Parts: sequence; C-alpha cells; structure tokens
Amino acid sequence: KPVHLMMQPSHAAVRRSPYGACLIIGPYNYPLMLCLEPLIGAIAAGNATLLKPSELTPATAAFLEKRIPAYLTAEACRVVT
Repeated sequence: KPVHLMMQPSHAAVRRSPYGACLIIGPYNYPLMLCLEPLIGAIAAGNATLLKPSELTPATAAFLEKRIPAYLTAEACRVVT
C-alpha cells in the first residue's frame, strides 16, 4: 500500500488475521440472544469460539448444543454445557 510522503521510505500492509480464541459465557436472562450476538461478531472476525450457555437454562443449552454443530464446524465453534 502506498504511504504518505512524510512516512517515506516506509511501507504499509493490511494483515487480516484473527485475534485467536473467544470464550462466550451466556447469562441466564435472555440466554439465546446474549449467546448468539457475541458469537456472530467473533465468527465474523475470524476467531474460534467456545460457547458456554448458562446452567440455569437447560433447554437453551440443549438447543445450542444441537443446532450450532449443524451450521458451524468444530474448528469455528464448540458448545460446552
């Protein structure tokens, strides 16, 4: 990429690399929305995610444990209950 004249003789580059791994711990209030919203951002940024739904919401945890592997690979997201 070209750089400003004041910055010469340097160079610029854009590196698209993920930050790493994200741990998303879901709360008991609004469990589905507050688990999936951060998951969308983490996946969009290219991060691997570990999703931990609340123990107080067993139906939501079972739903996420069943549905997430159907749409995302195990390298992208894992659900831990």
